[in-house]
Amino acid sequence: MFTPIYTITNKLLSNITRINTLVHELNNKRFPKVVLLEFEKIARAVSSFASTSIEGNPLPLTEVKKILKNRPAIIRDSEREVLNYNQALQELNNTLKEKNASLSLEHIAKIQKQVTDGLLPSVDCGALRQKPVVVNDPRTGNIAYMPPDVEDVRPLMESLLAYVNANKDVVDPLIMAGIFHKQMVIIHPFMDGNGRTTRLATKLLLAQMGLNTFNLFSFENYYNQNVTKYFQTVGEYGNYYDLADGIDFTRWLEYFTEGIIDEFLRVQKLLPDVGTSPETKLQPYHEKMLDYIRKHGFITDRDYALLVDRAKATRALDFQKCIELGLIERKENGRATYYILKEMKLISRMNITTAEFIKGIRGTDKILYDGKPQIAFVGRSNVGKSSLINSLVGRNNLARSSSQPGKTIRLDFFLINNSLYFVDLPGYGFAKMSQEKHEDIRKIMLWYLQYSEVKNRRVVLIIDANVGVTEFDREMIELLTEQSIDFIVAANKVDKLKMKQIEKQMKRIQLECGSVSVIPYSAKTKEGRVALLKKIFF
Repeated sequence: MFTPIYTITNKLLSNITRINTLVHELNNKRFPKVVLLEFEKIARAVSSFASTSIEGNPLPLTEVKKILKNRPAIIRDSEREVLNYNQALQELNNTLKEKNASLSLEHIAKIQKQVTDGLLPSVDCGALRQKPVVVNDPRTGNIAYMPPDVEDVRPLMESLLAYVNANKDVVDPLIMAGIFHKQMVIIHPFMDGNGRTTRLATKLLLAQMGLNTFNLFSFENYYNQNVTKYFQTVGEYGNYYDLADGIDFTRWLEYFTEGIIDEFLRVQKLLPDVGTSPETKLQPYHEKMLDYIRKHGFITDRDYALLVDRAKATRALDFQKCIELGLIERKENGRATYYILKEMKLISRMNITTAEFIKGIRGTDKILYDGKPQIAFVGRSNVGKSSLINSLVGRNNLARSSSQPGKTIRLDFFLINNSLYFVDLPGYGFAKMSQEKHEDIRKIMLWYLQYSEVKNRRVVLIIDANVGVTEFDREMIELLTEQSIDFIVAANKVDKLKMKQIEKQMKRIQLECGSVSVIPYSAKTKEGRVALLKKIFF
């Protein structure tokens, strides 16, 4: 399966958090239907202009608006490009309103047929290319990129869509949409219309994954402001087969999310302020509640009473308003009631802001039962357990690996965001360790996993992606399964494998792990970090 290489940089994380905030602000506004229809119409015109202009269409925006308002009797190719794109956008928006959106190879081919209708021979409309193509540098006319061979186009597209479908609930929607956009451009599946089709399909993907506010915006507009930068960032230079195993999506993802922010801010200035009503507007005391939850992971009525000077009945109304706005959700009942953020704030919740070592224990301790969730990390010695923990929290030396495995046998507790613990268990299976040390490690792990009465616990089993599942790993899988302990498998060190090797090893590991989630991971490049954090936090 296609496995993209990218890193969740501070810049990318900041962009995604900003977009989530902008989406939240937009969703908190209510606009008259006539306003929404007008903005949707404007967005289609700007998108039709920008997306065709990127590909070299000479028509200015004023002319595009005239054509869309009054269809010419005799249509030139440049005008047909605009009309086709606008029609495809209208059909896409109608599909989304009917909630029938699905990203499939057939739907992508249908979009390509719509944007190229009357511009290409019928055999090349709505069908994957059957001829080799090259991509020329628009500035020099020289060959800049050689896409995959014809026979590889369908398998590559199917692999891309399989990745999207397998990870749509794991990878952040914005990252997923960006990865899809660039990879489809790289595959270049059609004779023509690849860019326009890709940009439309990306909108469909964003809407399919729950970010369906984009019919009011034109993200193509951002790319059209600097076409050269767009092509340099989304595209590649050289032969696909020389590049495939090393393509890094990070720079493009940063650019892609910057474009979304830019367009949100542009349109936000144009949208009327009438959309904010007393029913949807958040007050300072609501913000205090949400900030507290972001910091501590949850809030109780007692916590909220210490933050604001409001009567008990009024505080109950504050909680209810935030629930109705989809910002928080209630957990438990009676005196045990507490509130947490809803999943819509995914990236903000997964942003680890604080991490500190609390203590190491060798037996029963009150920290085990203080009510905070515990995420236990377990794996063979030298599997990269400490490096993985450090990559998750963004620190280089929070968890430290011992130069002498087995010398210190204890459970190390790290407090994350003041709301849960990462628990680093001793590494097992070190070949040069004495039998006595092996037995000591086995006892403390059995005690923690099997006999201690720890509640609200999850385990991350770390396996070497290169080595695969060892006999020690099988014993751990069997133990966790027998004890009905919720666990995830992180296949670490995928950066040491080539793309085809990763796919092969993931299939082998998944076969050994059954229905348990297996996440390809690299502590070095942070590949899989978002996927693993989502499993941990949700």
